[in-house]
Amino acid sequence: MEHSDPKVSGPRPACPQMCGPTLHTMIRGDYSEMPGLVLTVRQGARLWNTDHRTCEQVLDDLVDAGFLARTGDTFVRADSWRRRR
Repeated sequence: MEHSDPKVSGPRPACPQMCGPTLHTMIRGDYSEMPGLVLTVRQGARLWNTDHRTCEQVLDDLVDAGFLARTGDTFVRADSWRRRR
């Protein structure tokens, strides 16, 4: 039997439905599950199925919160970036 529930399978929904706390939580979760994850805004927008501007804003919010660090044009977990320096 095939599931028709979009939460069970299929691509992640695009913004504006995903904007706000849900997208922040998803991005934080992905970086938590993969501590070595290094992404550009373009790669993140594609991964999280959102537009460039929204993705950059959320990533910048997570930098401001101290969870991520921006290194040039990429974003990494702040704690893993500090260890590499």
